[in-house]
Amino acid sequence: MTSGTTQHRRTSSSDPSKSVGRTTSVSHGQFVAGTLGNGVSLAELMDTLGASAFASTRDNAASGHGNTDPRKAIRQQPHIRLTTEAAAWVTARLEEAFRMQGTVPTEALERLDWP
Repeated sequence: MTSGTTQHRRTSSSDPSKSVGRTTSVSHGQFVAGTLGNGVSLAELMDTLGASAFASTRDNAASGHGNTDPRKAIRQQPHIRLTTEAAAWVTARLEEAFRMQGTVPTEALERLDWP
């Protein structure tokens, strides 16, 4: 699990039959110095907040139309946007994981084979 600066770029192709996607890069990230189990659980986020986890499911619930199931939403749109409430929930748990487990030292990250 990381925290850091994210940048979003829209990628495209001159071939209209190819899909257009998004990429996200993280700079100056912090990584929890623990196992995957010490990170923040997306399943727990969806269980805790339900339709309020993602902007699209929250908006659909408010309007009474469309998909309100966060698991279905993320399967259909893996780049889905968190609500402000969900972002705060993730941030709080990530900060707790950093406090409990620590972070991977910068020196260790610099030795990794980054692109």
